[in-house]
Amino acid sequence: MIHAVDGVDVREGRNLDDVPPDDVSAADQEETTFTLRCEARVMHQVTTPHEDQSLLTAVASARDTALAAEVLELRAINEQLRRALASRAVIDQARGMVMALTPCSSARAWDLLVDVSQHCNVKLRDVAAALVATAKGEALPDRLQRELRRALRRAHAADRR
Repeated sequence: MIHAVDGVDVREGRNLDDVPPDDVSAADQEETTFTLRCEARVMHQVTTPHEDQSLLTAVASARDTALAAEVLELRAINEQLRRALASRAVIDQARGMVMALTPCSSARAWDLLVDVSQHCNVKLRDVAAALVATAKGEALPDRLQRELRRALRRAHAADRR
């Protein structure tokens, strides 16, 4: 067990900050064992080495579980960000197309795309992808085409006021 005072192992007289990472985890385990034994003594219980190992395994398992949960959460966030970046490029291309077809600001083009998306109940990235695909010769689906025309008419009517 480690007896540390101000980060120095009094048993070996070394600074714990200088211990290589592999030794630190062993040191952490020894420190945890020491802490658990102290807590057990305070509660007037004596722990055996086997009980110490069980407690250490439980602590390590809880740390591993928490670490695994954090890794899974970070992977999910990473995937969401990857998809968002990919979608963003297509949306920006579609916004540029709307700005070229209908002289308007970037914000107005965004509003038009959002309007079409909401009225057709289609995700914005899918509306944008369909519009960008028209540059490659694909036809814009009828429903999106009708709603885009309506959105453009509404935008022009609002501009005339």
